[in-house]
Amino acid sequence: MRSFAGELADLHRLAATTAAQDFPAELIGHLRRWIGFDGAVLGTGMPADDTLRIATATVHGRDEAILQEYAAVSHEDPVTAAFLGRPGRPIAVDAGTTYAGPQHGVMARFARRHDLRHLLLCGDAPQGDAPMRWIVLYRGTREGFDRQAMARIGAAWAHVSCALDLQRARWNRRPALPEPVRALALVDAGGSYHVADPLFHELMAREWPQAGHLHLPAVAKAAMAGGMPFHGQAITLSSRRLGVQWLCEAQARRSGAALSPREQAVAGLFASGRTHKEVAKALHTSPHTVRAQLAQVYRKLGIQDKTALVRCLAAQGEDASLSSQVPRSSPAPR
Repeated sequence: MRSFAGELADLHRLAATTAAQDFPAELIGHLRRWIGFDGAVLGTGMPADDTLRIATATVHGRDEAILQEYAAVSHEDPVTAAFLGRPGRPIAVDAGTTYAGPQHGVMARFARRHDLRHLLLCGDAPQGDAPMRWIVLYRGTREGFDRQAMARIGAAWAHVSCALDLQRARWNRRPALPEPVRALALVDAGGSYHVADPLFHELMAREWPQAGHLHLPAVAKAAMAGGMPFHGQAITLSSRRLGVQWLCEAQARRSGAALSPREQAVAGLFASGRTHKEVAKALHTSPHTVRAQLAQVYRKLGIQDKTALVRCLAAQGEDASLSSQVPRSSPAPR
């Protein structure tokens, strides 16, 4: 039998290779290999007065009408209130026991109509305006969900949530991304890659040609742990926490793109070997102003010294073009 860790690795690979419209169904099918069930609903929604307002949902193994019917009876369901009270912890439900008694007649009929003898629920708590994500697994058999099934869905859910984030970011955001190009990777707190776009490794190699494809370089890992972006000479690397893991985005940098025309001129002249006084004379300004403008250039490019500036501009072949922007006919200040 394959290890649970191997199944989780497959889940992340699935997130990186499956189209957005196909991923929910593929994910449910993947979970079915870990936890036997004959029906499921994977969805998003927001809690409201002990009910769940469903925003999106994928139904597996049951009639699609279950969604509309549930919306009409959810206020009668004690399971919904219990789940919303602790969405991060799995809940196993025996419908025959939970919906026994005349006060639960509506839910008992609903469960019988859709063959919901046993349920297993798990999900995320809502974060601000973002909807919560959840899954409900169904069994129409006498055998319920045992402690092992609850432990498995509980252990898997953080990875399921991360896979959903990675997959949606990769396939839904990429077409809208402007130049320069960006790529994504999912890493753990130790900086080890779990899954990454091939382009992510290509971008990382621009910044760290000798780095491998297993871990973030130490300086990038430190920036991630500190919640700060890393501004290199070839790329910018940003990250955000997704449960126990991190979603990292690498973006190619275009040197000078964030600089004003005056800053571009100062950077080009200084990188070409001129002193502060020589740059000031060429631009009809003061050395003090040149130093202030260079400090702003360094801040924008995320660099610390002249050597880094030269390398940063040369990497993009922009040093000559920047120098050519020196104003030739500007009058000297009076």
